[in-house]
Amino acid sequence: QLAYTFLDARFDQAYTSGSGATAAIVAAGNALPGAPRHSLFGQAQVKGPAWLGGMTLAAETRIESRAYVDDVNSDAAAGYAVLNLSAGKTWQAGGTQWHAFGRIDNVLDRQYAGSVIVNDSNRRFFEPAPGRRVFVGLRASL
Repeated sequence: QLAYTFLDARFDQAYTSGSGATAAIVAAGNALPGAPRHSLFGQAQVKGPAWLGGMTLAAETRIESRAYVDDVNSDAAAGYAVLNLSAGKTWQAGGTQWHAFGRIDNVLDRQYAGSVIVNDSNRRFFEPAPGRRVFVGLRASL
């Protein structure tokens, strides 16, 4: 699977944001805050051979370009790339189908801004993304 988004979201006209000492002129052509211009998602998934018990293995990556934090484009969250891995196995036991799975998100334990608070008046724009996370589970279908 592969998905790419190009988003050229810009202000068409200049305007003044705020009033008094906090007034700022937002220039025409500034990028819309909170929206990365480039976004790429890719995933490769394979079902293993019978000698592996039919396990499913997958690797995915998410890559995003920088995202401005306010209308005047005074700062931006840096672009990032993260890698996630997952595995799963399904089997039948009697009348029950079982599915065991595991997933590791942010395998390389990257530190990046997972989201931004657009136009935050206290200038606390950046929200950190979680570090490496591990999920495991078991599902039964009767």
